Amino acid sequence: MARKSRKNIPEVVSSATVQTEVSRPFRAGLYARISMETEETLERGTIETQVELMKNFVADTEDIAVAEIYKDSDYSGTNFDRPGFTQMMEDIKHGKINCVIVKDLSRLGRNYVEAGNYIERVFPFLDVRYIAITDDFDTARPGTDLSVPFKNIVNEYYSKDLSKKVETGKHSIWAQGGFSEGTPPYGYYRATDGSRKLLIDEEVSDNVVRIFNMFLDGEGYGSIAKTMQSEGILSPPKYRFYKAGKTEFAEKAREWHYSHVKEILQGEYYIGNIVHGKQRKALDTGRKNKKTDKSKWQRVENAHEPIIDKDTFYRVQERIELIRSKHLEGSKPNPEAPKKPDNILVYKTKCACCGGSVLIIRHHTYSDRFMYKCSKRRKLTALCENKSSYEYNEVMDSVFSVIRQHMKLCIEKTKFVQKMNNRKENILQY
Repeated sequence: MARKSRKNIPEVVSSATVQTEVSRPFRAGLYARISMETEETLERGTIETQVELMKNFVADTEDIAVAEIYKDSDYSGTNFDRPGFTQMMEDIKHGKINCVIVKDLSRLGRNYVEAGNYIERVFPFLDVRYIAITDDFDTARPGTDLSVPFKNIVNEYYSKDLSKKVETGKHSIWAQGGFSEGTPPYGYYRATDGSRKLLIDEEVSDNVVRIFNMFLDGEGYGSIAKTMQSEGILSPPKYRFYKAGKTEFAEKAREWHYSHVKEILQGEYYIGNIVHGKQRKALDTGRKNKKTDKSKWQRVENAHEPIIDKDTFYRVQERIELIRSKHLEGSKPNPEAPKKPDNILVYKTKCACCGGSVLIIRHHTYSDRFMYKCSKRRKLTALCENKSSYEYNEVMDSVFSVIRQHMKLCIEKTKFVQKMNNRKENILQY
């Protein structure tokens, strides 16, 4: 492959490079990107294979040295908000690299407008050479390959077509009562016969029934979570990881939390229904999951065997709504209520029991009394045994008392030193 010489090429930066040869004028950044699993499966490529291909390409050249390797795993090519790409552009601006190498044009991006802008304007403006190996594209070669914009358009169309196919596939699974989401709800597991139906997990389904009954008996989310934790029952994420044999992840997973209980109590899965479309992510735009309006949800009833009867479930929903309405009523802003003071001791105070951070809380709604309390204790009692709350005014009085005492000692010490210095000067005069 012919190479075009360039004038006024800066000297090679030697710090933290993968390969440094001063005789080679082009300091290359190897950029590898892979999208989500669906795209990875279709493309049958990985980050490692892309990097290996680019390294082999550089090894066969005489004017390029590898300066840095940039990777973006699980990032869509339809937008350029990626950490690896952002770092690469920063290194270009600071002169660390002056050449960008990718496996093919689609690795840089699938949005043909933005990708074309980088290839035809940004890189030339920054005097950066751009190479797409498998597409045989190199800006150092004389002439412009007019097929580049067309290939970028095809790449963008591919992303949109892929998004539509994935969405169509999901709708087909939904129509058959299958579960196409990520993780099956606590108390169920996904069938492995290809139907993707939810089957009852007999090991923990009794816990689900118990949680519903405890809630109807008047217990709150936190109280139920505390009971489950104290009895040594694995939390939903811990159970899921242990079940999958991922012990390391299980040990780090969150313990029972009120949010686990609330999620179970609100899940229509437990009466045999599956609700689809609560969140949506478009592959062709690369946008993150976004909540959708309830009118757009798709509900498939009697999709699998229920764990909870409908009467129990809807009575639970009534109590949940009652709790929610009371909370909203109690949390309405009152212009006469005193404002919570700023925590000027943040990062300077720790719980003496567990070492967790300490928060300022209001004694009760609209109260002008404020307390310091362990943040872990507020989340779940099992995380900290410190039951005490400390009056905000008393804590601040104690802190400033210590500060004043320290300042007093400093002043006395300063006066003493000054007095000794004056005495020393008087002695020297005689």
